Amino acid sequence: MEKDLTIFCFHHAGGASSSLALLGRHLLQMAEVVLMQQPGRESRIGEPAPKHIDEAAQDALVIMQSKYGFSKRYILYGHSMGGLVAHRVAELICDQGFPPLGLVVSAVSPPDDPYSKSSFDVNLDDDDASSLVDFMRSFAPIPERLMQEKALFDILVERFRNDIRVCQSAVRAISPLHFPIHAVAGFQDKHSPPDVMAGWSRATDSSFMLSKYMGGHFDVLHEPSIIIQSIKKLLTVSKKNALAN
Repeated sequence: MEKDLTIFCFHHAGGASSSLALLGRHLLQMAEVVLMQQPGRESRIGEPAPKHIDEAAQDALVIMQSKYGFSKRYILYGHSMGGLVAHRVAELICDQGFPPLGLVVSAVSPPDDPYSKSSFDVNLDDDDASSLVDFMRSFAPIPERLMQEKALFDILVERFRNDIRVCQSAVRAISPLHFPIHAVAGFQDKHSPPDVMAGWSRATDSSFMLSKYMGGHFDVLHEPSIIIQSIKKLLTVSKKNALAN
């Protein structure tokens, strides 16, 4: 474990920090791990959920600065929506002069790719939630027992609706950041296939790496070794870059 290294992890749309618990336990072998929680769920259920990428990123940045600071070396990791939030956080942090060692993103296309816009293309203002539920199913099957718990399922749908607004607002032109980025893509992930995730190379003028795995949108969360190896490769590249400079 590198005692001076912190890994900040950001969860997917409709989810919460608990979805990263398995990964977090394995990452503890490497560093201090912080599972970032967006408002409107679990321990922050009473807080209004953000509806724009800047709201989500600013909220995370305040927590990171106030509770953890940036005196230690750190890495940002985000899955799906979490990748977009982590990237926006990185932009804001770099503006303040505290860049991370690098960024790891999984299962999300880059903000500047036309594929991103079409991937999140769903009518969020329709009172009939059926199209939104179908959109949820396109990422992963919804357990039947969950759909039978109407009150709980309605809460989940509304949370997902807000989070997709965040994703839609993240689609924009971007400028390259000055640290390594490692993208992780699943061959069966139709929302963020490997050829599209390769576009994250445009988000950095430093080193870019792309890892691929046999699986769909969420499978990588059940195989922590994939993300752990990605972070290790990023650390190696970061150290080489530091020595070269």
